[in-house]
Amino acid sequence: MPDNVVESVKHLSIGNEHIPNTETSPTTVPLAAARRLPQKEKLDKPKKPPKPGSKAAILLKQQQQALKTAPSDTVFIPPIKTLDAETGVLILAFQNSNSLRAALGRPHVAYEGGTLKGPLKGVNFPMEHLANWAQDLHTEQATEAEKLMIELLDDSGTAAVDRQQPSTAPDGAASATGALSTPQFRSRITYICAYVHPDRSTLLHEWAHARFYLCNIYRSLCESLYSNLDDSSRRIVEKELSLRNYKPNVYIDEWQAYCVESPMEFGKKSIRVMTDPHRILKKAVGLPPSW
Repeated sequence: MPDNVVESVKHLSIGNEHIPNTETSPTTVPLAAARRLPQKEKLDKPKKPPKPGSKAAILLKQQQQALKTAPSDTVFIPPIKTLDAETGVLILAFQNSNSLRAALGRPHVAYEGGTLKGPLKGVNFPMEHLANWAQDLHTEQATEAEKLMIELLDDSGTAAVDRQQPSTAPDGAASATGALSTPQFRSRITYICAYVHPDRSTLLHEWAHARFYLCNIYRSLCESLYSNLDDSSRRIVEKELSLRNYKPNVYIDEWQAYCVESPMEFGKKSIRVMTDPHRILKKAVGLPPSW
């Protein structure tokens, strides 16, 4: 073989040593790469829920309930106070039902009677009642939240206010807004209305109770409208109020407060009958401060 051919063959042989072996098993490279990759972590199997009624199940339920309860629902937050100088009504806006209950739950029960069932939505009573309740209660028995409410007595002047007291202004004279006004002699706190902000419907309900207590003409208007209800409608109202555990001596007061909120408070069958009283009373009662 000529020398030039031999050199060419050697050169070709040397070059072939650098050509990758394409006949390598297709699994060779992936297996090698797999050895270099970190192993995947084993997935934990989902845990079975605890057996109902067991200690673990009870503990889990308590933990879940604790998570659902926001801190603001368990910590007492003082209310925002707004005094209506014309009526002497103090509006207390609480941030949550627990704070309202802590501050005014016991005097509320003492005023309304019975026991609290479920969350407390609203409270109303004259300052005279709070003064009497505080007097009967030993100071050391009052909670910090209740003491904050008792301090309001310092701003109420004399707690006992005669709602029949004469004034220089006609009792119940219509104001520019159409609402019946209250005598101007009430320059300090005479009545408390409390609710959980921003429940304005309950605020209007409690405000209507205050107006019924303080304003003679508004109270007479309520009594007149109630007496004008037909017998069937009055029975529906009284049955509903009885189911809500109200006593007959407060039926008119409670009826007007619910009627001010909405004509639908006593069922669909009564809407037509309650529409006119609702319109008249809502105009007469006016809107509370901070509305």
